[in-house]
Amino acid sequence: MRGPIAESSSRGSVATIGVYDGVHLGHRHLLRLVTDRARELGVESSVVTFDPHPAAVLNPAGTPGLITNLETRLALLEDAAIDRVVIIDFDEAASRESADDFTDRVIIRGLNCREVIVGSDFHFGRDRQGSISTINERGVATGLTGIEVDLAADRTGAPVSSSRVRAAVADRATALVRELLGRDFAVDGVVEHGDHRGRTIGFPTANVAVPPDRLRAADGVYAGWFTDGIGIERPCVVNVGRRPTFIERADHSLVEAHVLDFDGDLYGQHVSVRFSESLRGEQRFESVDELVAQIGADCGRARHLLGVVADNAQP
Repeated sequence: MRGPIAESSSRGSVATIGVYDGVHLGHRHLLRLVTDRARELGVESSVVTFDPHPAAVLNPAGTPGLITNLETRLALLEDAAIDRVVIIDFDEAASRESADDFTDRVIIRGLNCREVIVGSDFHFGRDRQGSISTINERGVATGLTGIEVDLAADRTGAPVSSSRVRAAVADRATALVRELLGRDFAVDGVVEHGDHRGRTIGFPTANVAVPPDRLRAADGVYAGWFTDGIGIERPCVVNVGRRPTFIERADHSLVEAHVLDFDGDLYGQHVSVRFSESLRGEQRFESVDELVAQIGADCGRARHLLGVVADNAQP
């Protein structure tokens, strides 16, 4: 549900509030608490989330790259067995709403919340003035209770957070990313025409136009999985970078996926790419022959890491 809440739940609800970018394992821990408690009380489980990311309005220059797009975020929340998701259109007006007003409008009248469960770093409302105390104070008359829980930690004891996921992606730390997210980091976009140089050297690539608001993998070469527009997943080698062997000063990085054992037409398809293993950083080669030899080695290593064997090219 997006925008104004059309009707409150007659059953009541247990809710949580946040951007939930990435729906990482820390988020999933909190979502399990919400669904378990909702089941105990016989009410709905709800998530209140925001689009766009509040930072895009409050601090555009400092907006973090999104780990997931909205569609994927909603699918992951559905997978977590959440009954109802309310998307708040976050604009200038929303940024000026007080924590008291937000609590009354969304949490009490909109969702008829019995309980709100949030992480220990939770703040909301204009200038982040609201906290769990705000919810408890406003909820006295209706029996609403706000519950603050510690953030879930990884095996080292460090909290699992979206900022740590972004840092791990920036470090090409694919194993840590997978540990924090519970899955590989992925990007999606439409396959566009490039300069077709990959085909001339025997390694055609799909150039994926990743939306500018999305988090990008760090420059380098990866083994991963490519899902085409109809949902077929194939192994691939992905180069993220500025192609220094061919271009002296490219102004931005490209995401180019060489799909192993495939020679079909992908142009115009909306695809996704998962980054499973980091193979190496991007580097400049003195000749095209050196580059071709390295790409061949990258493909061989990717096959080994992904557990796939060579096959005849299939369209």
